[in-house]
Amino acid sequence: MKMSTLHKQKLLAILIIFAMLFTYSSVFAASGSQKPVCGGKDPEFTGYEALKIDPPDDGDYTQDDFEVSVWFSVYENTKAYLEWESNLPVKYVYVKGGSHDEEPENCIKTGNGNSGGYLYTYGNNATSDSGLTALLNKGNPQEISHVTFYYKIPDIVTKGSVKVTKTFTDGNTNLSGITFTLYDDGVQVGQDTTDSNGEVTFTNLTPGTAYTVVESGGPSNYTATYNPAGAFEVVADQTTNIGVSNAPDTVVTKGSVKVTKTFTDGNTNLSGITFTLYDDGVQVGQDTTDSNGEVTFTNLTPGTAYTVVESGGPSNYTATYNPAGAFEVVADQTTNIGVSNAPDTVV
Repeated sequence: MKMSTLHKQKLLAILIIFAMLFTYSSVFAASGSQKPVCGGKDPEFTGYEALKIDPPDDGDYTQDDFEVSVWFSVYENTKAYLEWESNLPVKYVYVKGGSHDEEPENCIKTGNGNSGGYLYTYGNNATSDSGLTALLNKGNPQEISHVTFYYKIPDIVTKGSVKVTKTFTDGNTNLSGITFTLYDDGVQVGQDTTDSNGEVTFTNLTPGTAYTVVESGGPSNYTATYNPAGAFEVVADQTTNIGVSNAPDTVVTKGSVKVTKTFTDGNTNLSGITFTLYDDGVQVGQDTTDSNGEVTFTNLTPGTAYTVVESGGPSNYTATYNPAGAFEVVADQTTNIGVSNAPDTVV
């Protein structure tokens, strides 16, 4: 049976329509899961911000920190397909348009009436998609009346900072180039050196975190005092001030003792006589006299009770110490101890 020319034209038109539908359904397939909405109102979601685009025109739209660009594709003279891209993740997109012939079983109810649209849900959130449509009528998308995007503004942790100021109690002006290291629970998170004012600043610190700073590379013979001492916390949008005051270490100036040996009977054998120095019974020095009968012990601590004991001298002599017993030395001075030996009385 031969087809008439009219039948051939009708068949070709039907094939073209099916081809167009196939092309649209393939190219414009949305990645979000689709669910119908019934009623004239937009869905509401707790904890999400909503940006409604009405009328649906191509362009860039912003709300607070959220930015989205939208493009609409036309099918049979209607805005039928939506493509979008955003700077923040989107959880839901509601495409409003068209009406239901009868209410679907799985419809999301937002009010009365047959009007509605499709809600697209993105499980892991999304920042772009294409092929979103309003309700279909006999397989064809109906015109989009408006679009609503649902998103969350991410929590922004406002940071703080800490400024360390180095000082010396004795007027030392060598304030630059001293290293300070910043720790978070023992882990180094920053290091820098002071400027000419003795200052160093650490920024972008998390409030509520326990930080500590430690000085290194400063002049020796100084002890650092931190204010506040130990760990500290920073405050959002504020600078926490840490003072590090360095005081010179207390230097213990030493003293010495000179022991001078003499004889009351004119004996001139003054050299080679041993004297031992004790600190609370513990030997801390020993030496022998020179030709003048002298021996000196140096680098002795002031305020310590020392004693000296002679040994190795000639027999039949008795030593008298002046002063007798224990003695103390004075800083930067030499304490003189006289040891006078008199011959024993022979009966």
